[in-house]
Amino acid sequence: MQGENYDIKIVGEIGSYIDEQGKSIKGVDLIDVMSAFPTDKKEVVIGIHSPGGSLPVAKEIRAFLEAKKAEGVKITTTTIPDLNGMGLVGSAATEIYGAGDNREIDPVNDLFFIHLPLFENVTNANSIKLGKALQIIAPQEQELLNSYVELTGQPEASLKALMIQAEPFVGQKAIDLGFATKAKKTISQLRLVNKIQNMDFKKMFEDFKSEIKAMLPAQQEEQKKVKAMELKLADGRTVNSDAADEAGLVGSATDAPDGTHALDDGRSIVVAGGKITEVKPAAAPQAEYVTVAQFQEFAAMVKDSLSAVVKPVNELKANFDTELVNIKNQIKGKHTPATKGINEPGKLSPADEYRKRK
Repeated sequence: MQGENYDIKIVGEIGSYIDEQGKSIKGVDLIDVMSAFPTDKKEVVIGIHSPGGSLPVAKEIRAFLEAKKAEGVKITTTTIPDLNGMGLVGSAATEIYGAGDNREIDPVNDLFFIHLPLFENVTNANSIKLGKALQIIAPQEQELLNSYVELTGQPEASLKALMIQAEPFVGQKAIDLGFATKAKKTISQLRLVNKIQNMDFKKMFEDFKSEIKAMLPAQQEEQKKVKAMELKLADGRTVNSDAADEAGLVGSATDAPDGTHALDDGRSIVVAGGKITEVKPAAAPQAEYVTVAQFQEFAAMVKDSLSAVVKPVNELKANFDTELVNIKNQIKGKHTPATKGINEPGKLSPADEYRKRK
């Protein structure tokens, strides 16, 4: 259990007794547990720090707790650490501890031990007295052993060997054997939990923010406010805007003079009264390729131009071929009527001109 949250505390010897000097020593008796038991709770936590004591008294307390469990009360037994942080459940106290539905123990700092029942004040005893003592203690031993077997599920022989050994073992072994059902938080863990629970995380966070802010130069803070965004102009200069992003450019304050300024990405900003009033998009790029319609128009134009040139050339070639044939025929003594263009009045044919020169 975390903290000192116990409904009942069983600390010290189990059962009152008379010491060797005849002095009455008050221990934890059944009446103490009965009077402290809460009547308005269905879950009761019993803290124990005891080396043991009277087994008969421990059995009386165990019987009372079992009766309460039968009434529907859930019982948790756990250890109470001393000033050194050590818990202790030993001897007869283990019988009371075993009544818990949940049985908690510190796996590192707590000690747990069992042993064979002891018969006290057996001095100057003869065989008759020893025999009577054995008749009393043997049934108690078997009853306690049976209780441990039922509680842990361990073999009787193993448990009896531990009782004969009578050596304390740490809480983790008590868990491993089944005497305890749950490991409780260690003292160091509890201190850490308490420390964390008492921390003012909101104040810590505010203090942390203040420390970080104090580390930043005042200039940097001012720059952050004034120059949140830089815009590069087409002429290489840089102007500032307090916009956080592109979406906030329109309406943002700027150190650019009033007017329209071309940016290096093709856009333009319009500034009036120290604020950007408009962001003009970049002009659409001209088409890099002619369209199909433009190509077809060009092809038709070329075709028409070629037709206008080729037809006269072909006609001229045809006339030249004809005249060339005539000249050849006249040279060979043949006569071919001159073409209309050449056989004009007052003019000789090419053949006559040739003969005249000869």
